[in-house]
Amino acid sequence: MSPSDGAFPSGEQTLVRRLRHELGEYLYLTLVYRDETSELLYVSAAAKRVLRRSDERITESHPAVAKIRRCCTEGTARRTLPFGDHRCSLLLYDEWLLLHYREPSSGVIIGVDAASASNLRDFLADVSPVVTEVLSAR
Repeated sequence: MSPSDGAFPSGEQTLVRRLRHELGEYLYLTLVYRDETSELLYVSAAAKRVLRRSDERITESHPAVAKIRRCCTEGTARRTLPFGDHRCSLLLYDEWLLLHYREPSSGVIIGVDAASASNLRDFLADVSPVVTEVLSAR
């Protein structure tokens, strides 16, 4: 389900075009939500294969997409640190990297192949045993 470029407002069209240009085959999905509604702006064929649990079409109500949105929207408390407001969360899974940009009551979730963050994955893999050791000592 990759809607035609004319199906969405121009800002959303620009975002999807930019992501597709920058990430190519690494881009899996782009989802936008406002209040209680969500809309898939882009879903790649690779993402469809991963998300498909049966022959059903992927829609806003697809269980896996709903789970991704729930995962990214729970804990709505605004987080501010001395260097500014929290703008984007990064969730790294074995196969996917989710970027979640959030403003009050709305946001954009961008799912990409975790391989697109190989340097980040390598860093996290290298530092993980040390972090685990620190956490275990407490």
